[in-house]
Amino acid sequence: KYFNKSWTHQGDKLPVQPQQIWTPDVTVLNGVGGFESLLDIHSSPIVLSDDLFRRQTGVNLLWSRPLDVQVNCEVDMRQYPFDQQSCFIVVGSWTSSRREMLLIPQPFFAEYTIHSSEFQVVNITVHEEDVYTHGTAQMFNEVVYKIVLQRYPHYHLINFILPMLAVTLLTIATMWMNPAAIGPRVNSATKLLLCVVSIIFITARSRPALHGDIWMDRFQSHCLALSMSSVLESLFIDHIKMGGISAVWLPCPDRIDAILRALICGLAAVVICADARQVQETSILDVRSALGTPSTQLLVGFIYLLALCLVTSSAWAFLWLVIPKRWLRRLQGMDEDQTSSCSIGSEAVPLLLHVGGDDDAHKFVQRSAPRSATWSPRLD
Repeated sequence: KYFNKSWTHQGDKLPVQPQQIWTPDVTVLNGVGGFESLLDIHSSPIVLSDDLFRRQTGVNLLWSRPLDVQVNCEVDMRQYPFDQQSCFIVVGSWTSSRREMLLIPQPFFAEYTIHSSEFQVVNITVHEEDVYTHGTAQMFNEVVYKIVLQRYPHYHLINFILPMLAVTLLTIATMWMNPAAIGPRVNSATKLLLCVVSIIFITARSRPALHGDIWMDRFQSHCLALSMSSVLESLFIDHIKMGGISAVWLPCPDRIDAILRALICGLAAVVICADARQVQETSILDVRSALGTPSTQLLVGFIYLLALCLVTSSAWAFLWLVIPKRWLRRLQGMDEDQTSSCSIGSEAVPLLLHVGGDDDAHKFVQRSAPRSATWSPRLD
């Protein structure tokens, strides 16, 4: 009684009750919950459309039902919290084979209208698959929707990653404190090391408990190792100054301190850059947008300034070690005849100073200094 009539206007639609016509047993095949609304045929009517809609879409019946379906999604957390997930929703029939029902995917999506506080819907695609089942010896038609989700990294950057990076750089910066006051130097580095450990404990509740290695675990372990290296470097310098290591070939403590500072700072730059490169290219734009927010600009600027100071100081220390000493004396305005030697050891080591005078008379002054003493010769 409905189908012997003609349409008056283009775009007209006629609602029909689902009990009056045949309805397919379409369901979400990989769903794990939320089937009550899907199996309820009385939830919404079927809309009978005109010929214009049929020519555009290939169908003349539209049955739209609101669903709240839970599906099984295999996630890859190796790049957490910069991970990108792909979830699939498989729609098909359990009883109607391809001979009885043919599913036609409709590319009508509204991913730009889907919002989430944790994920961004990057893309939604759909394709059709034919699956053969040996139990029924029939071919079934399925429609697969692929939903690509990108996690927002702003929460993890502002609360975990940037604070830990800043504390790690501050721990490395303690190596530039005066070696003569080794106690406050070790004390400051140890307190900052405990801050790194505290951040790891706090973030443990937010990280997924998975078997395997994720980006967040690697980053935190690297920060912890760099902080511990800074503390151990200060303890090693104190051990040398107290005469714990006696060797003629061993350089003076200040030179050893400069070498270790440059090595640890260079290692920190390599490790941090390697961790940054492990972030997928698809997440770089999201990371840059998160770093450009007002809540992170001040902290990011502080980290950049601190890193620049550490790299500059390490580069200068490295140049001080490799540049010939006569060039350094020229830069410092010293004569080439003015020489001094640095001694290390608990025993007294003679220091020979060449004191310039008349051309016909030269004299040498011999002094003895303990290994841990630091003094500068006075030239008259």
